[in-house]
Amino acid sequence: LSLAATTLFMWKALGYDLRLAALTGSILTVTGPTVIAPLLRHVNPTRKMASIVKWEGIVVDPIGAVLAVLVFKAALASDAEAAWHASAIAIGKVLLVGAVGGYLLGKGIVQLLRHHLIPDFLQPVFLLAVVAVAFTLSNLVEKEAGLLTVTVLGIVLANQKHVSVKHILEFKENLRTLIISSLFIILSGRIGVDDLGGTLGKGLMLLAFLILVGRPLSVFGSLIRSKRTTLPERTFLAFLAPRGIVAAAVASIFALEFEAAAKSGNFFGDQAPVIATQANELVALIFLVIIGTVAVYGLTAAPLARRLGVASRNPTGILFAGADEWARLAAKALHDEGHRVMLLDTNFNNISAARMLGLE
Repeated sequence: LSLAATTLFMWKALGYDLRLAALTGSILTVTGPTVIAPLLRHVNPTRKMASIVKWEGIVVDPIGAVLAVLVFKAALASDAEAAWHASAIAIGKVLLVGAVGGYLLGKGIVQLLRHHLIPDFLQPVFLLAVVAVAFTLSNLVEKEAGLLTVTVLGIVLANQKHVSVKHILEFKENLRTLIISSLFIILSGRIGVDDLGGTLGKGLMLLAFLILVGRPLSVFGSLIRSKRTTLPERTFLAFLAPRGIVAAAVASIFALEFEAAAKSGNFFGDQAPVIATQANELVALIFLVIIGTVAVYGLTAAPLARRLGVASRNPTGILFAGADEWARLAAKALHDEGHRVMLLDTNFNNISAARMLGLE
């Protein structure tokens, strides 16, 4: 829904070429987990809302990147049949390299950690090297497959129960801040003040459309038959979709690809000069959307969450050291009274029993 709505708006309202509009729509399907995490700490929504928003950001990032690849391949295809053929091959490669490769790589790393083949003090650096190599090799096989590979790898490592990766997560948090800050500086380095000024009007129109129409349409349309979310929860989700570094990075890559394809003279025919000019505007347009969504949602999300009743009124809770039967019963009683509780235990049976009661 988000892809279709954004594409239609950019094509009909802003006058962009359909192929470039579809590329922009695919890029803007992603939200930003890098900006959502600090925003959630500021808003302090209920656990349910925080989980939905966080996992949406994690899951849709590789999907948006893959959509951009498919749109790009379809745009350069000579006809509809060739476009379908190129898209099918691309999807197959992405799933094989990204999903299967990431899963197998994650299982292999778990075995290395289980058998203590990697010293503890080298594990964070080793994982960083593995991520860099896996990302690069996957992208060599198929563009943007690397993002899916490392996402699946992270999910596998986070959900296995054989070895602890807490120390790696701490290293990752510090590294993420450093790398993302550097990336934003590098990617914005090719945007001049004139570029931002030239796309300011279109950027503000696109921003308003995404916030007021695109995001609400996609949320309410996707959850139309859902019985697990209330109207206030859907409203909160409909007005929280900041874009982040993935949108900026993917837009920078494909703007250059589109511009190069247009200037080569082998694609787009008489529309090549127009598409080259519009592709040159794409990065500035995306950056305006990133700045605008972060600013708008950053200022409005907290008061909106409180108004809708989906913000945690009391961020504190009760911690149980152990999840034996009596602790579960006490925690369940407190949970039913509206208190947030958390149980810590190393026994899998106790943990499972607590989860069956809906306890954290």
